[in-house]
Amino acid sequence: DVTAARITFHGLEYKTPKFAVTPWRQSADFTTTDGKLGSIEVYYLDEMPPEAEGPFLAEERNLINSLAEMLKVYLDRKLAEEALLESEERFRVTFEQAPVGITHVGPDGHFLKANGKFCDIIGYSYEELIGRKFQDVTCVYDVDSEVEYRDKLMAGRIHSYTIEKRDIRRDGSP
Repeated sequence: DVTAARITFHGLEYKTPKFAVTPWRQSADFTTTDGKLGSIEVYYLDEMPPEAEGPFLAEERNLINSLAEMLKVYLDRKLAEEALLESEERFRVTFEQAPVGITHVGPDGHFLKANGKFCDIIGYSYEELIGRKFQDVTCVYDVDSEVEYRDKLMAGRIHSYTIEKRDIRRDGSP
């Protein structure tokens, strides 16, 4: 009943009911990692006795500073989540629309994910392929080298690898 508050952020404004600007104001500013500015303002609606900072207690200064920091952290987290979702969507589109076959294979050799182009090349539907091992569709002459690369990767001796190999289509053709 004796205070009102306003939060402003990047051109938006959020106010408590009965908000009014008075001479008895305390505020804290914050800036998100992407450079957007915001502030929290608290106003006493009636004159109060003098304290540490006008009518405000020292604890109220600490509280408003903490609230501003919490808002900054929350907004930064939301920004990071949005960036992650955008990145995941770009990856998904790239993976699915690539003009080459791409797969993700688990440490045990099972296909975890495959794009449509790989399924077209190999002649298996996505549902038929997922759960199979890469050895099931790899030419027997190429299995050992792929296993060797996978083992080096798993042991941390290499960070990535790219290979060209021969696969056997669902109909048995190379």
